[in-house]
Amino acid sequence: MFNGLNVVIKSIDDLSNGYVQREGYIFTALTHPGNVYDAIVIRQPIQADVESPIYEKSSRSLEEHISLINKYQLEKAVVIAESLDFIVKCPSLKYLHIIPANVESEFDFSPLYAMPEIVMLTCRTCDVDNKRVYGQIDYKKVKGLIDVGVAGKGHIDYNKISSLKSIDVTDIKAKNLYDVFCSKEMDTIRAICCGLKSLEGIEQSSNLTCLYLFNNRSLSDISSLKNVKSSLRALRIANCAKIQDFSVLGELEKLEMLSIKGSNSLNDLKFLNRLKNLKTFVFDINIADGDLTPCLKLDYAACLKDRRHYNIKDKDLPKGNFSHGNEGIEAWRTLE
Repeated sequence: MFNGLNVVIKSIDDLSNGYVQREGYIFTALTHPGNVYDAIVIRQPIQADVESPIYEKSSRSLEEHISLINKYQLEKAVVIAESLDFIVKCPSLKYLHIIPANVESEFDFSPLYAMPEIVMLTCRTCDVDNKRVYGQIDYKKVKGLIDVGVAGKGHIDYNKISSLKSIDVTDIKAKNLYDVFCSKEMDTIRAICCGLKSLEGIEQSSNLTCLYLFNNRSLSDISSLKNVKSSLRALRIANCAKIQDFSVLGELEKLEMLSIKGSNSLNDLKFLNRLKNLKTFVFDINIADGDLTPCLKLDYAACLKDRRHYNIKDKDLPKGNFSHGNEGIEAWRTLE
């Protein structure tokens, strides 16, 4: 059973719950795809609890979890704990989501620094309101990082890791991408509810492939996208209302997937004709001239909000293959 954890979950109940129970151990999804529950849920102590996420309690002891991890060399875990001291007994763990439980004093993330290699790491360092900081983690002291998820306060030097290939940042005060990363290997960035005003610094990576910008209310300047026009294949922009100038989109010669949602407006879609590699276009923003004809050359197009002045309805747009533009990136790091 524990040698075949990569099985796809098909049960509607299990998918709804977000976890499965296997011989008294709880497993969930940690990386993409979300329907493969190959990450063990560890609680320390065994009754440790948090408001979210909600998992069934395991009937197994912490010692049994450690033994199972070592026996099968398990690599992925969601850890809900009052202390991480035990983590060094599980050197095979490389993909980790750390959630402090019952935090009354500062939570100590330092046991992570003793792990031989952690390639993916997400740590909950503060409460949902970003008011109470549970503890701080210094990412430069963690060995082997490739993928990092950062939300709110308590995160130190994540933007100084030269080995990173993907980063997911939420609710940070970065004004541009110099504050987000420095790695020349970076291929995937997702920024949600951040203080970004521009995309300056994006040129630090000549390999940037996927960029997802959601709910960044201060973001107004995306002209720096021209600096990654030879590599960017996927771009999603949603609810970034201050962006008015989208002219740079016509320069993104390698773009395969484009999605724009929000209250913004485009004069027309003529720029799509210059994007020879574009396969997928999804939008709900207003197209002022109403001409959706450029969408007809694509494999897939979706107009999520039909408007009276449009000359083509969504049902008449191409509904062929949906390209995500992330092909070639390791599956576990893809965000869709």
